[in-house]
Amino acid sequence: SLIRLQGGARWLMHDLLRQFAFAKLSLDPTLAQATVVRHASFFADFVADRRHGMEGAHLNASLAELEPEYPNVAAAWSNACRVPDAPMIAVIQRAMHGLLFFMETRGRFAEGEQLFLMAQEALMRQGSTFMDGARIALANVLARRAWFCFRLARFDEAGDLVNRSLAMLADDADWPHRAYPVLFQGAIAFGRGEYDIAIERFSESMDLYTRMRDPFGIAGTLNNLGQVYTEAGRYSLAQSALEKALEQGSAHDLAHLRGHILLNLASLALRRDDYDQASAILHDALLSAEETQQPYLVTLILGLHARVTRAQGNLAGSTALLQKALGIAQGSGDLVMAETLTAQLHDVERAH
Repeated sequence: SLIRLQGGARWLMHDLLRQFAFAKLSLDPTLAQATVVRHASFFADFVADRRHGMEGAHLNASLAELEPEYPNVAAAWSNACRVPDAPMIAVIQRAMHGLLFFMETRGRFAEGEQLFLMAQEALMRQGSTFMDGARIALANVLARRAWFCFRLARFDEAGDLVNRSLAMLADDADWPHRAYPVLFQGAIAFGRGEYDIAIERFSESMDLYTRMRDPFGIAGTLNNLGQVYTEAGRYSLAQSALEKALEQGSAHDLAHLRGHILLNLASLALRRDDYDQASAILHDALLSAEETQQPYLVTLILGLHARVTRAQGNLAGSTALLQKALGIAQGSGDLVMAETLTAQLHDVERAH
């Protein structure tokens, strides 16, 4: 069959028919461009419509819907970057948040960084014709590309990108777009051990997300505050922030964040030398991460569980956990995580 129905919701076209249709369409450049815009707009809306589902209780269903359409989404993004006029800038704006969420959840950091680099270069090519919509789009693209660079351990590049993003968002009316890059400045400061600066940036970001009434942003920022308070040795503040994050997540069905928050609660328990509590929390965190299909989070949880198990004197158990985490990291192509886990594994093996 030249056209057939798959799964009751998707139509598949035979490659020969697709090539024939493309050849006929190319004979009318105006119609061809209009078709490209319609295709890009449709799949930008498709991604945007699933953003809140991915953040909340419908994470798995949203990911399952998005996964088979990813080639169409990537093609729409590529076409929008090829001709970044007003309609295509709108495509980039609508698609970027859900696309980042999808790529991060799937652990596809290198691929995600390349997609956002493509958009960055396209928007910067506008030069003197730079319109305001493109300015906002570029600032948002820079901040989200910074996230992928951070995940790829390109920390200086990430810092430069997020600073450039904020420099472009200086107008008073830009305040809703500042929440994410300010949050990211906090993450960079945290990575450098500059805890007071990190707390200041996270608090500023939380104020912006609160003003926006964004439950996901509020819960995520509380989670980050809990993490930095833990590292700074301010355990009571860490406990309070993480419990509030968990409450916020439960109130709004933010399934994606639950495993991350539990991971930080377990890290806090480990800092307090409460190994049994840390293990119990990590058990729940792992169930949540596996249920929401987050390979990167699973490797983080297994890595921390290995530290707890080692602290309990079980070196063999720690080794097994690290080997499992390493297999997941290698399988998902997360080379940075794989390198970290390998070093941790060698350290445990030397202690045998």
